[in-house]
Amino acid sequence: MTIRHYPWWPLSKVEAAWLHFTLHVRWKDLEDPSSWKSSRGDVSTLELSQPCAAELSRDHAKGESLLLTEEDADGHGPVWWATAVKRDIKHNFAHWLIFVLTCIGWIFGFSFLSKSLWYSSAANIGGEKNQSDLQFYGCTTTYWLRNADCGLDGQSCVPFASNVSVPFRCPNGCSSTTLGAARAVGAEIINWKPLIVGGGDVQQTYRADSWVCASAIHAGLFSDLKGGCGVLSLVGTYSDYEAKVANGLGSLSFNSTFPSSYRLERMDNGTGCSDDRWKGYFLNVVLSSFVGFVLQPKPIVFFWLLVCLGFWHVNMISEPRDFPPPIGVPFGDFLPTLFTAYAIWKLAVRFVWPAFNRLPIERTIWQLGFYWLGTLLNVVFASVPLNRLVASDLRSQPGALTSLIIIIIVVVIIVINQLRVVRKTGYLPKYLTLYITGGIIVGILAAVPGESLRLHHYIISLVLLPGAAFPTRLCLIYSSFLLGMFLNGVGRWGFDGLLQDVATVRGDGIISSDLPSFATQQATWAGVVANSTNTTASRGTVTWTPIPVNLTSSWDSFALLVDDVLRYQGTATSFNISSILSDYESDAAKNLTNSLNDVSVVSLSQQLASEPHYLRLAYVSQGQYGDFTQAATAFYNGTWIDAPPGAT
Repeated sequence: MTIRHYPWWPLSKVEAAWLHFTLHVRWKDLEDPSSWKSSRGDVSTLELSQPCAAELSRDHAKGESLLLTEEDADGHGPVWWATAVKRDIKHNFAHWLIFVLTCIGWIFGFSFLSKSLWYSSAANIGGEKNQSDLQFYGCTTTYWLRNADCGLDGQSCVPFASNVSVPFRCPNGCSSTTLGAARAVGAEIINWKPLIVGGGDVQQTYRADSWVCASAIHAGLFSDLKGGCGVLSLVGTYSDYEAKVANGLGSLSFNSTFPSSYRLERMDNGTGCSDDRWKGYFLNVVLSSFVGFVLQPKPIVFFWLLVCLGFWHVNMISEPRDFPPPIGVPFGDFLPTLFTAYAIWKLAVRFVWPAFNRLPIERTIWQLGFYWLGTLLNVVFASVPLNRLVASDLRSQPGALTSLIIIIIVVVIIVINQLRVVRKTGYLPKYLTLYITGGIIVGILAAVPGESLRLHHYIISLVLLPGAAFPTRLCLIYSSFLLGMFLNGVGRWGFDGLLQDVATVRGDGIISSDLPSFATQQATWAGVVANSTNTTASRGTVTWTPIPVNLTSSWDSFALLVDDVLRYQGTATSFNISSILSDYESDAAKNLTNSLNDVSVVSLSQQLASEPHYLRLAYVSQGQYGDFTQAATAFYNGTWIDAPPGAT
């Protein structure tokens, strides 16, 4: 089946002239003599009439295989593939020569560009450029982990201070990377924002759990558009982190003391620091347009070119899995991607793309435009507030539910139109049977205990592609977009399963576990008096209720965070917060940190006595932490603020 222009199509003459201009370099179908001409002849609209439906049915039944039964010189059976290749090369020699040379140059250009983008950065330290000294950070790289993940007194995240500065490089776009689960900073709960704590003081001091790259943008070291390099210095204990809005980002304040902090400086003499991924976009878009518009290769050849291009573009240019991009991991997914792409061609694309051979300009506009839209899905739609199709995100992310409703409305409109097309071809009963059966299977899988149904966008594209296997302009658009969407999904995330463990989907979000409760209240909190000898009031001791009898089989101990640092883990039901002074003294003795702002222990004691302290409590089972409570606030002067309900 061949699609022709609508009578009103304004580019008919331009397209005819373009066919004449590219006659000697474009691919010409040996089975279609009209493809050797420079004119297209009559134009008409496509109507899926009964004869058309019959022809489409024959196409779907027999596929596109043309087996030649010629024998070789020795009479050794059919050599259809060799004969077909020889004939094609003979009659399209100029096309294949230019196409092969273009691909070779493309591969070399892409390889050298990838090397210059990710593997050639170097730090200039002491007048010498050293590539091994430069640390490549991702957008969420940090020096302190959430809740109790740094261990008791933060020992898993040492050192807290260092005399050696760390040169680092950040990619672009880190200001749009946000938390995907609520995070507690003191008494404040934040989500869907970059994690930046502090930076408002003169020296721009950040709490160690702040994301380094977002903090560097906040501090003005480089722009979000270009990324860049900087130098990080761990400065240890700091108090009273100040909030600030700068360079499009806002930071949080924290009015207590934290054992680990860092400051950032510019790196003026580094090489390869700028994130110039636009060069990769330019190279791939220009060469894919050259191949599509000028060389106009055989549809199956163009399909495989786009499959390979999209997969590696996502991995090396638009959305690397890590920084610098790993090579081995994507190669592990590349072969399954090729097998899946073969199924996509056989089940859908082969019925659509070849039908537009006589419309090279229109076909390539729809193909490449929507293919790149799908391939760059997470880049083009980065501002759409919809990260994951899971219930927790839809509830907590502002605008996510609205975005999902709009997407569903658009998809429903498209599906209704496709049902009309499928009905005219006579395939509607078969399609409905397959999709209903698939829906039942998915429903059964969703009921598997301990597992969560995860509709990755590569799975959505595979589900929708068979419904776009009809020679219409809309199907050309849909199939091109869905192919790019598939490559975006597997290129960035690999073949994640339809079913995933609940813990995997949850990530570092709350697990909805049982929550302990503080026994201390305002009426019973005696406060802390520094250097006091009065022990009758149990000054500084915070207490909590024992594990209820009905929960003793699930939990065996407690964990207490003081100012977002794990300070106690055990079976006791009390803790004296005045002991945190000795913890800071111990850190200084071990050279893990400096004392508060390089002042004396006496000043540190006075600082701790003047600021609030945030307490969060959790149950523990065999070393595994449950959810922590929200923060209760304790002051040395005897003021106590109860923890609000909820988990962190």
